[in-house]
Amino acid sequence: MPEMNCAVAVCKNNQFKSIKEGKDVSFFTFPIDRRRKIWVLRCKRADQFNPDTFLVCSEHFTDNDFELNFKVKLVDGPTKKKLKNCGKSKAILTID
Repeated sequence: MPEMNCAVAVCKNNQFKSIKEGKDVSFFTFPIDRRRKIWVLRCKRADQFNPDTFLVCSEHFTDNDFELNFKVKLVDGPTKKKLKNCGKSKAILTID
């Protein structure tokens, strides 16, 4: 089971806390393609971590990294962001 905290070194977002506080934050697993190494490097963690067991929150992506989730939109469900399934995604470029 993935950690409920964001894997990014400077981020304090937590999946359970975000839900409890009603924050509009989504959490994503690390990709298994060539982007995985880039995501790990951009998390800038001093410690070693297993990307299979951590998540990254939506605050580390740009608006262009998301696509409209029509399935949720049609049923008026809660907004859950969906990452574009595109190899050219510039995911996590906003981490300083």
